[in-house]
Formats: sequence, structure tokens, C-alpha cells
Amino acid sequence: RGWSLDAFEDGFIMATGSICNDSAEGFYSCFSVIRMDINGEEVWKSHFGSLEDELRNGGLNGLRRLADGNFIIIGDRYLGDDGWEVILMKLNDQGELLWTQSYDSDHLNWARDIWELPTGELIIKADGSPTGTPYSENVLIKTDAEGNLIWLKEFQDTFALSQKGNLEILSTGELLMGYYAQPVTASNETMAVTKLTSEGEEIWTTRIYDQYPTNPHAPSQVKELANGNYVVNTSRSYTEGPGFAALGLVLLDTAGNVLEEKLVHSGNIKANITDMELTAEGDIIFVGKFYKLEIDDWISWVAKYSPDLEKIWERFFIDEHYYIGQSYWIEDLEIMSDGKLALGMTTESEDSPNPNQSTPALLVLDSEGCYVEGCTEDIQIITDIISATALLEEEKISISPNPSRGIIQIEIPEKLKTGKLSIMDLSGRLIFQVEKWNNPNLDLSHLNNGIYFLVLEDKGGQQIFREKLVLMK
Repeated sequence: RGWSLDAFEDGFIMATGSICNDSAEGFYSCFSVIRMDINGEEVWKSHFGSLEDELRNGGLNGLRRLADGNFIIIGDRYLGDDGWEVILMKLNDQGELLWTQSYDSDHLNWARDIWELPTGELIIKADGSPTGTPYSENVLIKTDAEGNLIWLKEFQDTFALSQKGNLEILSTGELLMGYYAQPVTASNETMAVTKLTSEGEEIWTTRIYDQYPTNPHAPSQVKELANGNYVVNTSRSYTEGPGFAALGLVLLDTAGNVLEEKLVHSGNIKANITDMELTAEGDIIFVGKFYKLEIDDWISWVAKYSPDLEKIWERFFIDEHYYIGQSYWIEDLEIMSDGKLALGMTTESEDSPNPNQSTPALLVLDSEGCYVEGCTEDIQIITDIISATALLEEEKISISPNPSRGIIQIEIPEKLKTGKLSIMDLSGRLIFQVEKWNNPNLDLSHLNNGIYFLVLEDKGGQQIFREKLVLMK
């Protein structure tokens, strides 16, 4: 999984979680760190973990490039019957391990975020589960530049459940945590924000949506706006069933008072916001996964809002090779210096022999959230041509518009018109087939809204082209 991403002027670095396989001994948790150039081409890759030293693939939520040009990464190490501990690793600019530090308060389990302070010291946000209790809690760890522990503080006084979310270092040097939590005195979760001094002493805590059950998969992140106020992304559940939610943004002042609430989407929907960042102009970009009713399936989602919570645009994406019900899952968002959006993602392929097998991906969009120039709020399909012969390196096949209301134009080179054209649904069921297709237009208006595949075979029966079609009438 493409858990964590950092972007800079000369490229990217991504931490990916994996399940590694030792043919003699079996499977174990591990992870990789991949350095890429500005075009996404691999520069180097480093692997960490072994059967004797399991590094959990779910803990790679913190990866940063340091001021000295090296990299810092947080993760989790398996301790057998003793559970897990948070680990901190420093790599040089070639991916070589410089040192590893570990932290354990008998119940640490998830590393969530890390920041480098101007002093070179490091702040880590983690989750913990106190031994012998059903509770979870936020944990902050401060270290020196070499990862040596300065202090470790636990926050569990008010909530039976408090975890996920993010850590923000404010312009004042104070700390801000966003997370979801379940109050000890209530059965429903709530979004929460806690402000702390630079030494981790609590200043205030604000609960958001106390009166609603919230979505336990939502990270509830918080960011500091240019005017000094704070914006929180939220997800509260509706009663229709698990996963149905109302997504929103909430403005807080510096004392934690709610200034404004804005529903982004609500009602009979399933959606999550997984990450949020601010542009250089102060606009809010957030990403996640959205259940699109028009096609009855999950898709990826990117939206942009102004600092006063007005929508500027939103975009939707499907991977051409996606496995039904999975598509891209956006794990991390970074805004590049030129305004482009870099997304660290996980995708599951329909071609995979194992539906639980996934692949990390890097997707770069322009500053308007477009994969193709001049995109709209329709679904964008992240495509490439699957080439079965060298012929397609010279000949172009295209279909448009896509998404479509039903009438599709197909451009096929003359020498390929001796082949077969097929339309299939997501289950692989054949819907439509024609031998020696030579009509530039294809009418699919009689089909229901949804996702289909257009497949071309050459006269020998070899597949030379496949592209996903989205019908939205």
C-alpha cells in the first residue's frame, strides 16, 4: 500500500507497506521506501523487515524529508506477545539506514504522523491502548535530532477512544491534534481537536458533532489557515447503515470555538476524507473515496474549497485496471511547489490473481485536479493502452466522450478494422459484439448507467486494446 508520500522540487519519496514472503519460512510484515524523480521514475528502493524483525505494513503514516536532505520515517515493530512498538528510522539520501530508535509505553500500537521542528527535534503522533483496558488514546513523543527520547505523553483523560487524525505544528510553535474519539460518558464517537503547548501540555479540547455518531474510519484532520483560524475535515454517520455519512468542513477560532460548519456531501452516501492540505493561496484540498450512486460503485475523489468553505471544484477518478469495488484508495496528498497535486495511492487490479493483492501508485494532477487538460466534474478515467502487439506503438485508438451519455465515437486505424469489438460489464459478461467493426459511432444508450469495458481483438483473436467506459445518462 502507498501509505505515505512526500513531494519536493526534484521528485518524490513514498513509503509502502507489504507482506513479504520467505519461501522457506512463510509470510511476514515488511515495507519499502521508494525514491522517484520528478517524472515518477524510480531512482532507488530500500526494503526493511524480516521474519525476526517484523515491521508492520500498516504503520507507515509518517515520512518526511529533513532539512539536511535525509529522510525520516515512522512505523511499527512486532514484539510477539508484547504487542507492538513505535519505531523511528533515519535514511540518507540514497535510502541507506543511518539509525533506528524505538519507543514503547507497554501499549503503543500505531504511528500516525511526524514533524521536524525548527530546532531539529522531532514530534511523533501515535496511538496507544492501555494494558488491561478497552481504551485507546493519543500519544505524543518528542525526540532530539538523533531520535533520543525527550518525553512521551499520553492523552486519555476524557475519551474512551481517541486515535487516528493528524498533528499540526502551528506558526506559534504550539501543537494541534485532530482525531476521532468516543467520550467515556457516551456511546457515539465524536470528532475532536486538542491544542497543546510546544511541550505537550493541553490548552483546550473541542468536540465536534457530539450529537451525531461519527464515522470511525475518518481521520478528522486539522490545519491552520493563513488567518490563524483552523479548519477540520469531518465525517458523521447517518442512520441508513454502516458507511453512510455526511462529510463536512468546520472552522474553529484560536480558542477552539466553532465559527462555521459546512456540509460537503450528505444524505444517502458512503464516503471518507483521507487527507487534507492547504495550497499556497490558502485554499483547502482534500481527498478520499466516494460511493458514486450513478455507477453504483466506489471511486476516488479530490475537492477544492476556499478558506470561507465555498466549493471551487471537485473531481472523481477511476483506474482503468481497477478491481471491482476497489479502484484507487488515496492514502496521502502532497501539494507540489508548482501547485500540482501528488497523490500517494493504493490500487487493486482486476488482473490480480488475489483480490487482496494491491499495488502502490503515484498519481500527479494539475493544480485544478485534472488528469487530462480541461477536465469537468464528470469521472476521469486513469487510462493507458494495453498493448498486445507492437502495432499499437504506432497506431492510435481512441474513444470519446468518456464518460458518455450513450453515443460513443471510436477512432480505429484502418488496418485494425478487421478485428472484433466487444462490450462487457464488470463481471465479464458479454453485452455487445461485432466482427470487423468499421462504424465510427457506437450507441449504448439502451444500457443502464454504470461501468463497462470496450475490448478490441485483432483478426487472430489477440486482445490489442481495452478501455473502461462510464455511462452517466
